[in-house]
Amino acid sequence: MIWWLHSRILLIESQLKSPSKPSDWEGIRLKSYQVFYGEQVLLDKCSYSTSVLFRMKGLLGRSDLLQQEGIWLKPCSQIHMFFMKFPIDAIFMNKGMQVVYIADSIAPWKISKWVGKAHSVLECCAGKAREAGLKVGDTLEFKSQS
Repeated sequence: MIWWLHSRILLIESQLKSPSKPSDWEGIRLKSYQVFYGEQVLLDKCSYSTSVLFRMKGLLGRSDLLQQEGIWLKPCSQIHMFFMKFPIDAIFMNKGMQVVYIADSIAPWKISKWVGKAHSVLECCAGKAREAGLKVGDTLEFKSQS
């Protein structure tokens, strides 16, 4: 199973010229958002796309994630960290953008739990949710930048 997944990822990377960051995705329309938690800016730049390839690749191939950067995957109820090089926080939200689960500092090669109530997930740098004081039941707001 893992060899198959790895071969699929390598195929996708070769087709997309292995972009190093979300803004390098050629041919894929990205939207950019600022993410707010109350009055506080949680993320200055959050990338989102309806592209299946964008969702499949996610943060794979990246060597790091900046403190104010993230990606929003929708729909999504579970993530994997196969072939990742750094830990992340995964903030799972329902359709109303209410936080239903926070996976804090998921390490490479791990899989998050299945979050049945989740409709989307915000992936950001490890420790970001704790630093912001984010907890289950809080609501996030996404404001379009593009």
